[in-house]
Amino acid sequence: MKSFWNNLGYQGVGIVEANGHSGGIWVLCSNSNISVRVLDVVDQCISFEITMGNTSSYCSAVYANPHIHRRKELWGDLTRIANMIHGPWIVLGDFNDVLLQSEVRGGQFRLARAEQFAETLEDCGLFDMGAIGRRFTWYRKVKGGVQVAMKLDRAVINQDWRLMFPEAYTEVLARLHSDHCPLFTRCKMAKRATKGHRPFRFQAAWMTHPLFRNVVDTAWNRGAPDVVKCLLEVQKDATSFNKKVFGNIFVKKRELERLLNDVQITLESREDQQLRVKEQFLHQELNAVLLQEELLWYQKSREQWVRCGDRNTKFFHLQTVIRRKRNKIHGLYLEDGSWATETTTLEMAANSFFQKLFSTREDIDLDAMGPFPCPSLSTEACQKLVEPVTSEEVERAVMTMSSFKAPGPDGFQAIFYKEFWDSLSNDVCRLVKRAFEGEPLNAAIFNTLIVLIPKVEVPFSLREFRPISLCNVIYKIVTKVLVNRFRPFLSEIIGPLQGGFIPGRGTTENIIIAQEIMHFMRNTKSRKGTMAFKIDLEKAYDRVDWRFLEATLVRFGFPKATINLILNCVTSSSLAVLWNGNRLQNFNPKRGLR
Repeated sequence: MKSFWNNLGYQGVGIVEANGHSGGIWVLCSNSNISVRVLDVVDQCISFEITMGNTSSYCSAVYANPHIHRRKELWGDLTRIANMIHGPWIVLGDFNDVLLQSEVRGGQFRLARAEQFAETLEDCGLFDMGAIGRRFTWYRKVKGGVQVAMKLDRAVINQDWRLMFPEAYTEVLARLHSDHCPLFTRCKMAKRATKGHRPFRFQAAWMTHPLFRNVVDTAWNRGAPDVVKCLLEVQKDATSFNKKVFGNIFVKKRELERLLNDVQITLESREDQQLRVKEQFLHQELNAVLLQEELLWYQKSREQWVRCGDRNTKFFHLQTVIRRKRNKIHGLYLEDGSWATETTTLEMAANSFFQKLFSTREDIDLDAMGPFPCPSLSTEACQKLVEPVTSEEVERAVMTMSSFKAPGPDGFQAIFYKEFWDSLSNDVCRLVKRAFEGEPLNAAIFNTLIVLIPKVEVPFSLREFRPISLCNVIYKIVTKVLVNRFRPFLSEIIGPLQGGFIPGRGTTENIIIAQEIMHFMRNTKSRKGTMAFKIDLEKAYDRVDWRFLEATLVRFGFPKATINLILNCVTSSSLAVLWNGNRLQNFNPKRGLR
């Protein structure tokens, strides 16, 4: 066997020979630029250090024994190895155990074994890397032709490994001559994907710089009173400010640490008052940069809370990497059933799928429900909706927004409007008042990005993603003013049985009611019988016809001006799918709600 692998260009690193037809691990290497050093060898695991240039990481190849009492020895060995390793670590192979009930089909799930496996991973500081390609990795037919499938093979990593290889992922390949599927872990893309059109993103860390307020004021005044033009000017000047003045946070941090180290080394040999002052100044500069770095990763991580303790930069950085990795799409099954991993093919398929979803118009019957009685808004509500907008209303809408929600196409979050409200308020209030007066607004305000959030742990098709709309904050301000006016009158047109989207009502109540109904149906002794319908409306909001929306608003008694405003907000949008961080081609929808 050694000569076979040598002829293929592979060198044996560590070998545990098989016992008959079971067990056995071979670790091979074919890259001359990589140095591999074996750390530990047991019959179920080989651990080794991988060095490439100045960076090192650790890897453990696992082949767990199928007998539970022997597998417990492996859990102990992994815990022991974890205490030896300090740095990036990946453990991969056949663990012969599962973590979740969803990882078993057709077989038995044993909770006690899963808990023991999970406790071992937790003790070692490891977590599942996740995989694409297929859900299960081991298949076997048992009596009766029933096929058992389980996820017995996986790659687990620690935090340092994920930070070292943020783009890495594991693919489950097709099984050929074995009942196990091979795992293929890509630590680095063989061919780096070309950067597409990445939208501008406002960085909250810029606000910590004393000169940035002047940058915003100057740019805004240059574009006033057109808010869209003002934002474009701020984008242009902020990008220039970031390159020429603010600089790279990570470069500044390394340089300040170097300077501080040099000063402290000098002070060890001689006392110098000027150097003491310089040391204090460098400490202050470094603290400011550390704050900027923490704010940067906090903003990117989408975390809504801050843990107590020391600087949370590493925590937020890891959260950012994990969130991006979870949302990144490496491969999917297309509509024709083929598996695709090529970036261009996936982007074309995604754009086509969502254009079809949002742009297909079907024949509808607006009177399909017949002349049923419909609640209507009161005169007081209609008057409130069409009243002139006040500056206080607009300011309240801005200040009650979440500061760091995901930005829309213009790249600005609510924190920007809150921080510079004194400079922006007049033009923003003027725009909102114009919108309520029925004046046409710049179409760029209504531009929307569509991001895809997986609805399942491992999505295999585009139907398993939830499209979420990222709207510009200026658009949200207009709609939030309208919502704040309308909220006190919701009870006039919303029935008591409506559970979702109503303050004070929870959808969990519907679950309890449904359980009570099914319990009654199973136990009723009625001779007439009972019947229940389960209706699954896939992507219901994305398919709402705008003609139906208009007819519904009319029947509920909304004022004509309010209907026009709502329809203008809905129908003026231009959508673009955000695919793995790149913005795809815009298209104009013909149905759907954002």
